[in-house]
Amino acid sequence: MDEIQYQKFLTTRICDLELDVEESLGPFLKRLKKELRNHRLLLWPDFYFGNEWGCVNKTISISIPFYYAKNELKELEGEVLKDEEIIKTLRHEVGHAINYGYQLWRRKDWEATFGNFNKKYREGYLSRVNPWSKSYVRHLHYLGDPHYAQKHPDEDWAETFAIWLAPRSNWRERYRTWPNALEKL
Repeated sequence: MDEIQYQKFLTTRICDLELDVEESLGPFLKRLKKELRNHRLLLWPDFYFGNEWGCVNKTISISIPFYYAKNELKELEGEVLKDEEIIKTLRHEVGHAINYGYQLWRRKDWEATFGNFNKKYREGYLSRVNPWSKSYVRHLHYLGDPHYAQKHPDEDWAETFAIWLAPRSNWRERYRTWPNALEKL
């Protein structure tokens, strides 16, 4: 991209960039779809570009930061996730979508396992985590938070689901001495 094209690119509104999730993240989505099918899960979320990672509460819509759409945007953003971190984050967000799509959070056995879905999210929860707890899996540690599952029952579910979904995660061996986490898996 020459300087003129680059300057034009910088002044283009995001909505005019013709961003396409399938085109930009196709290999990740294909891999994710295969993992879901291998577990006989047919629900496929709606993916769109937004400001940050997330699954809209009680929907199957997953937001992916728009700067993952083009290399030029990733360069402007600077610090972006590596490929393996992207697929891990997608698994986590799909965990939310599965929970919402099938309304698992309404089930008594879900609540008995993960807790009250309607519990308020704890801000500043890191000061109250138990770093030695073996009741929660550790999945999103690359984001600097090995205790994210302790934030809320919905996050506990999404983290547990992501570990369970991942091929070759070896979760039975990895969590064999963590009876509460293993039971959730």
